[in-house]
Amino acid sequence: TLAFLLTSYLPWWVVIPVAFLQSAVGQFLGPAENALLPTLVDNERLAAANSLNALNNNLARLVGPALGGLLLSTIGFAGVVIVDAATYLLAAILLLVVNALRVKRELSRVLNPYKRLFLEWREGLQVVKQNRFLTLSFIVVALTGLGEGTISTLMAPYVSVMLGGGGLELGYIMSAQAIGGIIAGLLLANSIGRIQPLRLLGWSALLAGLLDGLLLTSPLFYAELWPGLIIIALAGFPFAAFSAAQMTTLQKESPSQTRGRVFSSYFALFAFTQLLGMLGSGLLGDSVGVLISRC
Repeated sequence: TLAFLLTSYLPWWVVIPVAFLQSAVGQFLGPAENALLPTLVDNERLAAANSLNALNNNLARLVGPALGGLLLSTIGFAGVVIVDAATYLLAAILLLVVNALRVKRELSRVLNPYKRLFLEWREGLQVVKQNRFLTLSFIVVALTGLGEGTISTLMAPYVSVMLGGGGLELGYIMSAQAIGGIIAGLLLANSIGRIQPLRLLGWSALLAGLLDGLLLTSPLFYAELWPGLIIIALAGFPFAAFSAAQMTTLQKESPSQTRGRVFSSYFALFAFTQLLGMLGSGLLGDSVGVLISRC
């Protein structure tokens, strides 16, 4: 993150390799976080913990941009970078005091590290192949990765072309979704333990898809911002429920010895399909238009 300070002295394109490296390192965090969580709470509270995790992510999505804008206007870009790097350092310090259960490694450490990496990755995929719930989860994440990549690429052009808005309107939409996700996380934390995760996964995916479709087509009938804000805030509920149910299903169905490997494959597949969605939507957005590309 501190490497972004180089942009003050080098051409703007240095942001691209820095962002690439930051994203590559970040791929280690998701699998580790979700494999760690089941070692911190018992099985009955796992779904509630994932709901609070979804709440935490939406809270960051709501507060982060506003705080970043405030810091940018007061201490400048370099100050924002330093504060951002400090948050990662604080997170690392907090993790040092976490008392997690140690999972015994069954694979011999005398193997070549690259060979051991390949064998562990293959072992994780075998676990997925042998479990129909995990297989279904991987099919779902491939589809959602495509959708996430498409939306993240075309959301700004969509707001501009279909709603005639700008950066402020885009911020309103992202904040509205975060607010819906925060409320959903609070509600789910108290009730999700009584709902079968796979059933919640299916219903939340269906509802999220319907609300997304309504959001996409609403400007055809009424090209104003406020209906979109209501719809995206409501969509925050199924998005939060989907995230909590997906993580809970993976954590419960993965054996503790291979959970990290399963999550590594899961996040790698999501990143790959998200990239395909970004590439496809970028090309289609120019050739057939923003609305058709997102649909």
